[in-house]
Amino acid sequence: MVVFGSADTSSASPQYLTLLQNNNLVTLSSSAGISNNPFAYLGRPDKNIAPRFGFAYQLMSNTVIRGAFGLYFNLLPASYMGEMFGNLPYTASLTYTNTTPYNAATTFTMNAPFTGSGSAGGRPGANAEHALVTPYTEEYNLALEHQFGRGLDVRVGYVGQHNLKQNNYGGNGNYAPNLNFADPFDITKTAAAQAPYPLLGTIPYNLAPLFHSTMNSLQVGAHKQYTNGIAFSAEYQWTRVLGTENVEDPSGKYPQDSYGPIGGITPDVLQLSYSYALPFGKGKGLFANPGELANKVIGGWEISGVVDAQSGQPFSVSYTATPSSQYPGLVSGRANRVAGVSLYPGNKTRAQWFNPAAFSAPTNAGGIAGGAYGTSGYDMLTGPRFQDWDMNLKKNIPWGDHYNVQLRADSFNIFNHPNFNPPNSNISNSNVGTVTAISGTPSYQARTMEFAVKSNF
Repeated sequence: MVVFGSADTSSASPQYLTLLQNNNLVTLSSSAGISNNPFAYLGRPDKNIAPRFGFAYQLMSNTVIRGAFGLYFNLLPASYMGEMFGNLPYTASLTYTNTTPYNAATTFTMNAPFTGSGSAGGRPGANAEHALVTPYTEEYNLALEHQFGRGLDVRVGYVGQHNLKQNNYGGNGNYAPNLNFADPFDITKTAAAQAPYPLLGTIPYNLAPLFHSTMNSLQVGAHKQYTNGIAFSAEYQWTRVLGTENVEDPSGKYPQDSYGPIGGITPDVLQLSYSYALPFGKGKGLFANPGELANKVIGGWEISGVVDAQSGQPFSVSYTATPSSQYPGLVSGRANRVAGVSLYPGNKTRAQWFNPAAFSAPTNAGGIAGGAYGTSGYDMLTGPRFQDWDMNLKKNIPWGDHYNVQLRADSFNIFNHPNFNPPNSNISNSNVGTVTAISGTPSYQARTMEFAVKSNF
């Protein structure tokens, strides 16, 4: 560990500073041959140039081709500084044991509530910080658009994205390698017993630019402007995002060990919206010449809605090891893939969404379960599909030339269709392969009804 400066500061915890110094685990930046200014190590990028280019060309009447390319630098989290400065020997926990007898009236003070100097121990964790590398994204797209008559237009496009030097800070899974994790590991020893720095606990390597991903997406859209009482919009996209967002081996020695579909992104998404004024009443296709009272009853009805349909969320199949006194260093992670066995049953149900027999506990050369990391792919399976239907029924009642009363009924998830999370995917559990929870992403909502009256004047 390096303390930036030419001398130790008074804000350091003396107990931990002494512990680190006695074990040659801390030094001053001046002794390490680097600048005393922490920003000289962290870096201040001054060459983050982000060019963008776009074009549009009319191929023929009502037909346009559009395209663009852009480079975008990501924002760094505020914790980029906090992780380094909130560190040993400046941030730590000490253990105090008050002597007896203890007289609070004469001994206790707000700035020194405990007697004694406190003891350091318990393998405190520390933070490691990668020098500043700004994550960036290359985005590119190409689309062909054509406008037909009666307010109808169609678009077919391609959208691509290349994410580079990503640190995935705050993402899912193990995104910060542990520099204090032994690799290769010994299953006959605990993680602490074989740690490279036994006096310290976990040392996460924060903001290391280890991760990357590539997105390719086909997007098709059709839209009709509101004419003759009808309007609709339809959007479909097929998206494939492959890359890395975390590591299976905590040491981070193999940053590509979790290459696969990025989590939380569904391959297929279809979204529809529509509005239709029912053809009843004065001047409409049906009952075009009613009386004034009859027209107020049968005319002015409109139905609209939104439909959201998505394919399932990707997920991995995992395994949890059970350490023992003989093998305290067993590791957990993804399961092994059994060759030749179908991933899914003939009929997928909530009781068996995938085939657990297609996976097994990962073993080492000696056949010890949990002695190695699994061979199954990252996010190789997909969960249940998602669909949601929201509908609205409106009735407009005009009064004279300046007044209108609108009655409306809104229903969210009108068919009360249940949407579910991916199944339990840990082969160490007895309920592996079963779907037991409602969807969290996208959020599931039970059928909800709302009624309203609105007056315009």
